[in-house]
Amino acid sequence: MTKLPWADFSGDFSGDSNRMSGAAVFVSSDHPDYPPTWMTRHYGVLAVGWPGVKAETIPAGKSVSCRYRIWIHRGTPEVPEIQSAYDEYLKGLSNRQPR
Repeated sequence: MTKLPWADFSGDFSGDSNRMSGAAVFVSSDHPDYPPTWMTRHYGVLAVGWPGVKAETIPAGKSVSCRYRIWIHRGTPEVPEIQSAYDEYLKGLSNRQPR
């Protein structure tokens, strides 16, 4: 279990190795227990693991919001490119009105 602000899964989904693609899941910085833990597997599972294996009690009358962005891409971007897209996502959130 690793705490990360984003995770990416890329692969050959068409059977043509020249057509690599994938998706990254970005987590908003106001996410509970940010950055969250992830469940990732080489065969394609990519999931935010909140609240994880420890129980989380949400008091009556309190709401929880979890915002994510899915960034779909062609090819296999390097970490700096994904991080740049994530940074743009966070910038966009900071320019929005609070929920």
